[in-house]
Amino acid sequence: MTENRFQIPQKKRVFLSSLFILYLFFFLPPAFSSDFSLSQVISVDKTAPSALQAKKIALQEGEETAIQRLYFFLQQALTPSDYFSSPIEEKELKAFLTGYEVLTEKNSTTRYIAKIKYQFNDTELNKLFQERKWKLNLPPEKKLLIIPMMQKKESNQESYFLWESTPWLDAWKRQIKNMTFLPIALPLADIEDITTLQPETAIEGLYPAFQYLQKRYKTSMGVMVLIAAPVYEENYVEEDPAVAEQKTEKKLLGLKIYLLHGFIPQDQNPPAFFVEKNENESEIDFFNRAAQKTYAFIVKQWRAYKDLINDPSKQSIPFNQEEIIIPLSSSYDWFFWRDMLKSITKSTNITKFHLKSLSIDQAHGVISFYGNISTLEKQLKRLQLHLTFHKNKWILRSMQKTS
Repeated sequence: MTENRFQIPQKKRVFLSSLFILYLFFFLPPAFSSDFSLSQVISVDKTAPSALQAKKIALQEGEETAIQRLYFFLQQALTPSDYFSSPIEEKELKAFLTGYEVLTEKNSTTRYIAKIKYQFNDTELNKLFQERKWKLNLPPEKKLLIIPMMQKKESNQESYFLWESTPWLDAWKRQIKNMTFLPIALPLADIEDITTLQPETAIEGLYPAFQYLQKRYKTSMGVMVLIAAPVYEENYVEEDPAVAEQKTEKKLLGLKIYLLHGFIPQDQNPPAFFVEKNENESEIDFFNRAAQKTYAFIVKQWRAYKDLINDPSKQSIPFNQEEIIIPLSSSYDWFFWRDMLKSITKSTNITKFHLKSLSIDQAHGVISFYGNISTLEKQLKRLQLHLTFHKNKWILRSMQKTS
């Protein structure tokens, strides 16, 4: 029995192969679109014996900074498998620099201040990415609000710096200009921020406060709280053998950093990692490095969860509902609770109270809230309200005398 199957003639096979190669060359989609540019805008401020020398130094250092920022960007934009299989050196990127454009400039006899746009050949970079089969994860259009907090521990008591100036916050202010892949913003820490959010509500994730800050800073990706907990090695130094009191000398070993809220799903434990301080590293250099490492970690987390960000069924702060009973002993009680339930949405994660039934001795309703019930219990406790689970029902009582 002769096998009868369709075969392509040899000449046609050669022609189709050539056609396929031409298709790959001309029609293969680029690593990034033509409306996306890898150009870098750098601010420079240099002083020298003359303005000409200051400008020369500024242009040179600006160029080095632009190449370094592009290198950092590519490290963050490439998938780890792509980057490590065919890494690119920082010095290689200099060949793709095509020139610069001075956007604004000021100078005096000895100083040069300018904002300069360093342009890279996007077409040639695209070719390089295609040759190495790199696929770029382009930056998201949304922005994330970062709130750096620092833990303070004295006599086994923990407290937190939120709006005060700390080495951790200062490092983020210094390094934000180098964090170009995932758009982030830092709060102003003005009176408006201070009255909106407190350390304990930042840790809990007070939904109304976060919503307000998101709207204020136009950060639709959310609010992420970064807690830096210093880890010390303590040595006791006895200055005088005759004196019983000893001094404690603290040596900073590193930072334990926790990521809270943002796009991290709430049902998971907060991601945490440790940044070790090098022996001869200054405090400023260490905190700068810790901020950069944390930013890289945030980008990694964003990659892991970016598919969930726009999925309402998998929100980072889940939406819940629970039925509650409010005991009443007089008509005054109901007026108290009516006013309390109207104002409670500003200071807790409760968004709505729906009254199902009202009798002489109790009100039966449904609360809608963001986050988990344990966080809500803490928030209510600060308002002197007590939420308990009794006989398969949630009971809400006031700790203050209402009648």
